[in-house]
Amino acid sequence: MLTPEQLDAYLDGSLDAAERARVEQLLAGDAAARRQVLEQRAMDHALRATLGGEASRDRVKQSVLAVVRGQTLLKLKARVLHDMAEQKKVLPLPLPPRRPERKRNGSFGWAAGLAAAACFAVAAWWFFPARVAELADVTHQVEVKRFGVPLSGREQFVLRRGDVIRVKENSAVAVRYADGTLLPLAAGAEVKMGGGDGKRVHVSTGTLAARVAKQSAGEALVISTTDAEVRVVGTEFALAVESGRTRLTMDEGVVKFARAGGTALDVKAGEMAVAAAASGINVTPSARDPHEWPFSVDSPWNRPLGRGASFVPMQTPAPIFPVTGVLRTVRVTMAKGGDPMHRILQQNRARGSALMPDEFLGEGAADGANVLAAPTHDFVWELFGARRTQGDATANFAQRGSLTGTGFGAEWATMPGRFASALGGAIRRNEATTGIRHALAFMPGSPALSLRAPGGKPSVWPAAVSASGLQASLFGTNGNLHFGSLLALPPSVDLRALGFGASGPGFEIARALQDYGAYVAGTGPKPLMVAVAADASLPPEPELDRIFNKLLPRLQIVANNSPATPGGGGEPRRAAAPPLRTGL
Repeated sequence: MLTPEQLDAYLDGSLDAAERARVEQLLAGDAAARRQVLEQRAMDHALRATLGGEASRDRVKQSVLAVVRGQTLLKLKARVLHDMAEQKKVLPLPLPPRRPERKRNGSFGWAAGLAAAACFAVAAWWFFPARVAELADVTHQVEVKRFGVPLSGREQFVLRRGDVIRVKENSAVAVRYADGTLLPLAAGAEVKMGGGDGKRVHVSTGTLAARVAKQSAGEALVISTTDAEVRVVGTEFALAVESGRTRLTMDEGVVKFARAGGTALDVKAGEMAVAAAASGINVTPSARDPHEWPFSVDSPWNRPLGRGASFVPMQTPAPIFPVTGVLRTVRVTMAKGGDPMHRILQQNRARGSALMPDEFLGEGAADGANVLAAPTHDFVWELFGARRTQGDATANFAQRGSLTGTGFGAEWATMPGRFASALGGAIRRNEATTGIRHALAFMPGSPALSLRAPGGKPSVWPAAVSASGLQASLFGTNGNLHFGSLLALPPSVDLRALGFGASGPGFEIARALQDYGAYVAGTGPKPLMVAVAADASLPPEPELDRIFNKLLPRLQIVANNSPATPGGGGEPRRAAAPPLRTGL
């Protein structure tokens, strides 16, 4: 027998494909369950015929919900149909003349009728609220609150006016409209689906990206926050709602950006707009915080691939896939001006001093790369195999480097076999949801790398690895995968056919590998590892392993990546990185 909740969801169309198939299999062998479905559908038709068109019922909604909350939809519908019959008894039309002494009864009848009518109006609003969109590319815990009741957001979950979407930690989801407009939401986002004509969304907090299909004449996607409103007719952008302000970053196109009730300003590609309660709207050329998005515009990390890139199959003396446990975590700690100063030691020899918060290198943080960022946002200390000793930071390898340079070269040669910053290529906070706009960093196992690059060197540009200090016996002697090699998905790979949807971690990683590629930035203890910041909102490692194991066999090497033709040359696949912000 179907539960009331299953029946409601089945008829509502909000079951995922697997659950719907299970319900239909149950219906095929259960006559009683089939009768339930028929009864429910009959009630739906009766209610639609009786209640007619839909209108606003906000003023009476809460009072009726207080009565009906806790009932199943089936019982509520039955109650409304019963009350409708009673209303017809109480309110016969036309009303007969009444004697004076019976006016009180008539008044009571009118009051009962009006109360019943309010109940019916809200019931119609409850049963048949308009569908506005659906959930897509759901990753893990996504909650949808409907009338204050939490529901589990699944793939193709039907969204209705008033639904509130909450994206939990390490989760992601997208709102998908029928015309293909997609709004990917990052972990921590909370949005409410609006009503009225067109597409309306209110963002309470968190980060939302947008890929908006061209809207019909006179229509627009409207995204509101506490501080501002954005009107969009078709473009790509990202919107972040933070404490006391709304930040809009444009990738392409033009949008209208306004304070609530204020004059709208045009914000164009390459610009950033900030709306704050205290200061109004400020539109400036887009600029990057080096701490959030490091390295120069011309850094290989930030260079998109070009249309002239030449691809050759990857040949390795040892396989780099399948992978298990693909992540190499980079932990980043931002120092503050009031933090105490401590020494940084490499193998007990002082390398320098830095402002250092107490939580830096906290419990369990000694493995992998640990990055201490200066309050000025322009340089970092990167430590490997580090620990705190009487307040000082002691590491096997420690290196100070600039966040405004290229992120490559001798400055970052902090350990044998490495030539780039640990931050270079690391997937950072929310990037796997809102878009990765840089190359990734791969660390293959030593047996997969060949030290015999063209010209007799152990590496290719942009790497500058010295053979001294490398244990040659750990590396291969043939193949075309070297330190500094740029791997990428060729343009012929159809990202839509990979099964990752059109947003979320799988899609964004694939998109980054096709538009920017991945550099071999060092070696790791496994067939392959990928640099990821500790605060990145990513699915669990088994799911990431599945993503990379699908992508890695499709990667090829960009054969003509060079100083003269970075990314292979030709028209870039993506816009250049914005300039770095100065004076932080």
